[in-house]
Amino acid sequence: MPGARTTDPTGTRTQWPETLGLPKAWAEKVILRDRPDLRVVHVPEGALVTMEYDENRVRIVHDAFGLVTQVPTIG
Repeated sequence: MPGARTTDPTGTRTQWPETLGLPKAWAEKVILRDRPDLRVVHVPEGALVTMEYDENRVRIVHDAFGLVTQVPTIG
């Protein structure tokens, strides 16, 4: 995602593109290292999720092997 913004205007991390392809547990550690205030939710690829925005949540979408398949983003 060249040029993609991974922080909000205050400089707080909001995305973790470097976790794509990592095991979900490693991705969670990376995210919580940057933002220990967040609630991390693991979501199997293709699962139904609610659409409301939650600034305290980041979803880690993973495949059947537990590898991250989408850029984890706050919401």
